[in-house]
Amino acid sequence: MHNNEAFRRIRYALELDDPTTVEIFAAGNYECQQSDIDKFSKKESDNAEGEVLADTPFFHFLNGLIVHRRGGTPPEVKADDVMNNNKVLKKLRIALELYEDEMMAIFDQAGIKLSGHKLSALFRTEGHKHYRECTDNTLRQFLRGLATHYHRQKQPEQ
Repeated sequence: MHNNEAFRRIRYALELDDPTTVEIFAAGNYECQQSDIDKFSKKESDNAEGEVLADTPFFHFLNGLIVHRRGGTPPEVKADDVMNNNKVLKKLRIALELYEDEMMAIFDQAGIKLSGHKLSALFRTEGHKHYRECTDNTLRQFLRGLATHYHRQKQPEQ
């Protein structure tokens, strides 16, 4: 999945406005302006004036999300780090403090049935014999389920 698409979907799912997003980038030790966020948020079809969100700033954003929600100091981002869907999923799990049953419920809301073994395989290190690659569709569905889950939590009890 393109970083821009994942960035947009995360912002939508967590209802992050522009000032909060700037704070999150700052928490991840990355200098970002409102205009940069507007460029990163453009859809690929509108990307004539949009900017591709490279792996390094996206790492900073996800690390900043962890720091913004949980505190602490962001880890160092290496220039040669490559972002993939498994890393996005892992950083979201850390930032949102999601346990296995919550992750499975979010996937379930998105229409994906995962066993505990398949879920844990997504968080293994690459090269492990039980490692399973997180596909674009899997991450998309997780972010869709996360939006549903997050919006339901914010609704007042009736």
